[in-house]
Amino acid sequence: MYVAAPILQDDTIIGGPSVGKPTGNINTFVNAAKKKVVFAGAMTAAAAIVVGLFVTVMVTQPIHRLRDYALAIRDGKRTALPALGGGDLAELGNAFEEMRDALEGKQYVEHYVQALTHEVKSPISAIRGAVELLREAMPAADRRRFLDNIDNESGRILAVVEKLLLLSSL
Repeated sequence: MYVAAPILQDDTIIGGPSVGKPTGNINTFVNAAKKKVVFAGAMTAAAAIVVGLFVTVMVTQPIHRLRDYALAIRDGKRTALPALGGGDLAELGNAFEEMRDALEGKQYVEHYVQALTHEVKSPISAIRGAVELLREAMPAADRRRFLDNIDNESGRILAVVEKLLLLSSL
């Protein structure tokens, strides 16, 4: 192996010393350096794998928690929104929470409408029964009682219809 350097005088090269050394001595340094480079490369690869696994867990854990939360909502379980940290996942979790609240409100309305529908059936049945009895001959007092019953039951139906209209406006 040779190393040379120019000797300058007034911006002109007037010569240059050179030094030569046999490569046998350098090979021991190269071999020692090669072992260090391989070791450093292996350590760097191991560190990259550990960091990669850590980042993967940090990213996937909130996603798994959010998935479990969505499945619990689907199954009708009352569960709290899990801790998702910040950023887009937190916004997505808040959107899920708002969706759950909206769905629960919708279910409440559906149950309320079913109850009101049931309340309408009872007065209609009473009115139909009174109409059937009024088709037959009966004393005036009984007739008056059945007409009053029809009037009361139709008032009940009107109250239920007003509740339904109020509910639909909500």
